[in-house]
Formats: sequence, C-alpha cells, structure tokens
Amino acid sequence: MVKDPLESATASNFAIQQVQQLEMELQTQHEHLNTPCWLLSTLVMVPDSIKQVAAIVRNHVLSKCGKKEIIMFLGDFIECYFRNRTDEGNRRDTIMQKFCIKHQMNSTGSAEVRHFLLDWKVS
Repeated sequence: MVKDPLESATASNFAIQQVQQLEMELQTQHEHLNTPCWLLSTLVMVPDSIKQVAAIVRNHVLSKCGKKEIIMFLGDFIECYFRNRTDEGNRRDTIMQKFCIKHQMNSTGSAEVRHFLLDWKVS
C-alpha cells in the first residue's frame, strides 16, 4: 500500500528538481529572464509583438532602449494581468507611463504603445 505513493512522491521530487535545475541554467544564460512573466513575454509575445513595440520605441524614443528592456517591460505588463487590482504590486496604471518617461518617449510613441498593449490581451 505504501509502495505506489512512495514511487509517485519520488518521481514528483525528481521532476521538481529537474525543473529547478533547468530554471537555474536558463537564468545563468539569460539574466534578463529571471521572472516567470519576463520569460512569458519572451515566449508568448515573440516574435511579432516584441518587434512591433521595438519599432515604436525606435521611432519615438530619445534614449537607448534595447530588446532586454522591452522584454522586461512586456513581462511586467503581463504580470499586471495576474495580480488583483487591489494588490499594491499591481502597477497596471503606471507601468506604461514610467516606461515612456524612463526612455524619454514622445507622446506619439506613448500613444502607439498604449494602443498596441490595450489591443493585445493576455488570455
């Protein structure tokens, strides 16, 4: 009677350890993918969405903004959908504004990013 649950627990533990090892290897190779939402932004939104936001950024930003910053921004944006609106960690109302200010984006670019993100829905 104990054999089956013990085998299941052992298999589960090995699977969890394997996933943890793979996560550590991924973070070692790609430091900017250290949160689940940043990873999701890379996997879910690649390649078209990141390219579209990058094109908007390239045309309307005064400061340098690379692909890593865009991935992190989109990952933080995705995270907002997983948090309750009352959660103080939810930055849904300020995330776009802070990104635009940080990278000195003009109002046209800011409006384009806002329009793109509001049309794109995490489901």
